[in-house]
Amino acid sequence: MEMKADILQHIRKNKAQMLPLPEYAAFSYDFHPQEKFIELLGAVGGKVLLQNDSITLDQLSTLFGEGKSIYSGIEDIDSNLEVSKLKAHELHKIDLVVLSAQVAVAENGACYLDESVLPHRVLPFICQHLILVVEADSIVGNMHEAMEKIDLSKAGFSVFIAGPSKTADIEQSLVIGAQGARSLTVFIKN
Repeated sequence: MEMKADILQHIRKNKAQMLPLPEYAAFSYDFHPQEKFIELLGAVGGKVLLQNDSITLDQLSTLFGEGKSIYSGIEDIDSNLEVSKLKAHELHKIDLVVLSAQVAVAENGACYLDESVLPHRVLPFICQHLILVVEADSIVGNMHEAMEKIDLSKAGFSVFIAGPSKTADIEQSLVIGAQGARSLTVFIKN
């Protein structure tokens, strides 16, 4: 036991000095963030719809078909399913999930959301179709700008989502929706 205590004491004495993170110059880009976001999200299999008014349940039924089980984390859109009453193993019943994304990133077509908008962490991954709603002024050019807008200390869980789930095997056969949502649609609110 003395040997263990000696080792731990030496480790405590020889702690590395904490240094500040390096400064970086702002990375410039020569594109319009919203246009680039739309382009890149499309390239990874997602879809973007520009939305000036609120989204209605009727619009969602038109886009995704009637009779779907819908969970919405957005006030403007009604849910026809109470996720809080579902047990974890019942979440596979959800056809469509509508959530608010805090930030969208143009350089990779990704949207950021944290647990503040997720009653269950698995929701964006277990549903058949995922809709993310993002404010137009929350679209940034690159990940550096995104990280400046995000406060990671406030969230125990957060995720960047870019496009629907996809995978390819060794023969390069692409499968959409293999491990998550089959579709991702981003509504950009102006």
